[in-house]
Amino acid sequence: MKDRCGSPTPERRSRLSAVVAVLWYACVAVGSVSPKWKTRLPTHGGVHVPVHFSTYAITAMLTLGLARYPRWRIAAFAAPIMLALATESLQAYIYKIRFEWHDLATDIFAVLIGSLLFFAIPYLRPKSF
Repeated sequence: MKDRCGSPTPERRSRLSAVVAVLWYACVAVGSVSPKWKTRLPTHGGVHVPVHFSTYAITAMLTLGLARYPRWRIAAFAAPIMLALATESLQAYIYKIRFEWHDLATDIFAVLIGSLLFFAIPYLRPKSF
């Protein structure tokens, strides 16, 4: 549905945002445990921490953007952390490696920073006259 100006209605935007979020979560989960990613990309080099950080900061902002009500923000804050815990656990199980606590700590820190950015961005915009 579109309004008179041709823009999607809030309901349509909300559905589209939810679809984007589900696809993003699926890509993060599959990308985290896919063996092809592990063998083809330098997953433990100079880009390792920045990739973890940016992925989970974006995930936090995307998820908080879906929270329609203030009480939903707690779940929206916890969801990326649960995703990080699940993917790190799956990696340890699938690849028979030790649980990477430093990756989980990076992910949680990124969720904190992404959440702070999400709430700070409206206040950082220049005020119009």
